[in-house]
Amino acid sequence: MAKQIGPHFITGTYHNLCFYEMQGRYFVRMKSSLSRKRVKTDPKFAVTMAYAGLLGKASKIASAFYRTLPKEQKIKGFYKQLTGKAMQWLKEGYDAAQVTLLLRDYCTPEAAVRKQEIVHRPPIAASYAFADAVIAGILSGYEEEPGTCLSTKMCCAPP
Repeated sequence: MAKQIGPHFITGTYHNLCFYEMQGRYFVRMKSSLSRKRVKTDPKFAVTMAYAGLLGKASKIASAFYRTLPKEQKIKGFYKQLTGKAMQWLKEGYDAAQVTLLLRDYCTPEAAVRKQEIVHRPPIAASYAFADAVIAGILSGYEEEPGTCLSTKMCCAPP
């Protein structure tokens, strides 16, 4: 990312260059080839969209929980921390109600008493089947070449 210098700074897009301001400083970069439509519809971004959906769910859970907190507990950055914890627990297979209980325990000193309320639900086999299907779909577009790792497309030295 290149810095803009001079007495006048610009923001916006001109040809293939994107001019922008970040934290009071001005920069320029190449325009991205990605579009919203491509990311949402291209099978190559299926995993990205799955995680985006999970993050949306985690954000809604954390937001509802954050609104119930007393003013003293609402500090800068704490909502983001709650969202991160909710995302972590959703990935581990907890449902929304369990995540809400876990967030409550995460924020209060009486956590040891309420630990008994939370029942861990291990990830179900269907979620593994979905993940396997997504990965198979992603990798199906590649043809394996000798000396190439399919997962990373990096050349591997034959043994």
